[in-house]
Amino acid sequence: MVQDPSKRKYSLRKDMTKEALNKLEDAIKACTDEFEPYLNFLREAHFLDKKSLHNKRNVDNWFAGFYEFETVYGEADKWDRHQLKVKMLVPTKLDASKMVHFHTILHGGGLTTGNLFAPWFPDYKRKWAIDSNTIILFPLHRLMPEDRGQDILDDIDDWWDFYLNDLFMKWVKSCLEGVRLGAALVVLQNLIISGESAGGLLAVYTWLTQSAKLSITAIYLQYPMLNHYRRDMPAGGATYMEHTITEERLRPLVDAMIKKSDEMRKAGRNASRSDATPPSGMAAAMGLSLLQLWKSVFQDGKGIMDTPERLEHMRKIEAKPAQFPPIYIIHGTKDTNVPIADTDAFVDTLTAMSKIWKEDIKIDYERVAKLGEKGTDGYMRQTAFRALLQARKGFRHLLKGGSTEQVRHPEVFIYHTKQDPNVPLDVSKRFVEQWERLHGSAVEGKVHFKWIEKLVGHYDANGEPREPGHAFDYDLDENKEPWLKEMLAKITEV
Repeated sequence: MVQDPSKRKYSLRKDMTKEALNKLEDAIKACTDEFEPYLNFLREAHFLDKKSLHNKRNVDNWFAGFYEFETVYGEADKWDRHQLKVKMLVPTKLDASKMVHFHTILHGGGLTTGNLFAPWFPDYKRKWAIDSNTIILFPLHRLMPEDRGQDILDDIDDWWDFYLNDLFMKWVKSCLEGVRLGAALVVLQNLIISGESAGGLLAVYTWLTQSAKLSITAIYLQYPMLNHYRRDMPAGGATYMEHTITEERLRPLVDAMIKKSDEMRKAGRNASRSDATPPSGMAAAMGLSLLQLWKSVFQDGKGIMDTPERLEHMRKIEAKPAQFPPIYIIHGTKDTNVPIADTDAFVDTLTAMSKIWKEDIKIDYERVAKLGEKGTDGYMRQTAFRALLQARKGFRHLLKGGSTEQVRHPEVFIYHTKQDPNVPLDVSKRFVEQWERLHGSAVEGKVHFKWIEKLVGHYDANGEPREPGHAFDYDLDENKEPWLKEMLAKITEV
């Protein structure tokens, strides 16, 4: 990547003729299609495909309270000239009479998947942005295995170069003027940086390497993946998308993915990804971590450091960050994806390093063992009910004796909790019975009916506090979790 923002052309593609650009896009598509089956090697385990997940986000209208914008912040210096984009969410109720700050969110996904994906964007972060008069920035970066660790870190460096460049604020002002918020006083100072899961690695990397340039108010880490990603393979096999996969089956698939990726990289045919909607790319993170191969792919023979390694390197060369903003961390004690022990070790290391650096590092660390008030999650109930109504609408004419040709080969997906107090489970059961009776074996349409054993709320099906695992905050109501509400208030106050 070109590192000098004053000399960079933020879109080299603009120099290309239309014919050359079309030819480039055709080549990118061919390479992407060639690698796709190696990347998503467990497609049969994907409960919903990419299109369905996009539709779900659009139907739910999760970001209705925001104006959405995007722009290109950089471009990969390689054959596909891959454009790196940043998404911006501006609250529609932004108070232009008050100072406006930025909150940069670095997404999770094991560095193999992720984008501004509504099901992975907690409700409390939406409310937090609105209440604190904050604009959300969501930079995308390249993903593994097509690209490697140094490429990703280069993208993060380039994002912060763009953030500090005049082009960035000109773009922000232009967007705000377009929605009649041009009078807002937007400042680069008092920046909040947050990272969830793999984004935690990038958030801490930013603090340790970029803090001389940035004015960071707070760092917020959610179940951060601070170490090279690795998990232990269970004796009976791992569970992925509710499918069990053994090491014997997984290893040849992952080895084939890595081999194909290396071959395409060597031939200069690896097409980058940076806007991957789950589940695309999720199997790669699962496979690489369980087989202890994530580190080698991330490092790519270049010794790229994770957080513990970087801190140790800084200790040896007697280096330290330029500033020490407060660090806020939440991590579930039952996290089976990213061990909480790694976060414990990170906090202990920072405490020790603070003495070496002779700096006071404020760390607010919440080890979440149980979740609070009793209740169920209305969002999941409403989504399931909405999906049920849409599916019923699709073949309502069948119930009236209509032709099956009008709904040829549909496939229906249903989630429903056994304890749903609003829509009884029997409604879905009757729906499935009607479907099977009307279609029979002659029609290829399938219905996927999933009973949710535990309520997607703060208590499980037995009325016991839910044990938080990985990504446990996606459905949290901050008003039911005093510790979360207090932490958000602290960050906002800072």
